[in-house]
Amino acid sequence: MPDGDDPDLDALPDLELPSAEDFVAQEGTADPVEDVDTGTLTDLGWEFCLLFNGRPWQTVRFQADTAAEAAGWMQAYTRWVNDQLARLGYPPGICTWVSGACQ
Repeated sequence: MPDGDDPDLDALPDLELPSAEDFVAQEGTADPVEDVDTGTLTDLGWEFCLLFNGRPWQTVRFQADTAAEAAGWMQAYTRWVNDQLARLGYPPGICTWVSGACQ
């Protein structure tokens, strides 16, 4: 994006997102998030939907022993994505997450 251009908030960013496995390997630890509804555990792991500006962007699956641990990883992942997008000129906190796969 050229300097001075505002990012298009209606289009998904051109940012390569790491897999959950790569992110865990890179970060090492994440603080659990208690009292969160993480939906259901699938054979592929705990599913979350990363939202960009309130719209589904990508399903992320974390392998974790507990719902709180999985939610902690998703919170850390979302924080990382927001940091990357802020460097590209997007508003802080543009990404959020919800439990379950993106629809």
